[in-house]
Amino acid sequence: MTSKPPARARKTRPSAKAAKPGSRARDSPAGKPPKGGGKPQITPELIAAHGLKPDEYQRVLDLIGREPSITELGIFSAMWNEHCSYKSSKIHLRTLPTQAPWVIQGPARTRA
Repeated sequence: MTSKPPARARKTRPSAKAAKPGSRARDSPAGKPPKGGGKPQITPELIAAHGLKPDEYQRVLDLIGREPSITELGIFSAMWNEHCSYKSSKIHLRTLPTQAPWVIQGPARTRA
């Protein structure tokens, strides 16, 4: 009777790659919580990194009446992103005809 060869040790992969410092948003200095815990500081750099202009950030402050959390800042950033809103295209949309035989739906009828 021959004996079985010893089973090979299975190679394991690390569960996640070690991230380089500064490679993720939470590692960036602008979004990093202060030492000792606490919420991240909302800085002009963080606001710019979220794609918001200073006047847009002021509008956020006026709307909610306080400094937003990092999550709220991200939500406003996503909502006001030019790919998700029409803030960058409404100037051009105003030049299009609203009443003509080829206009299927005018702008006033689409608002709910």
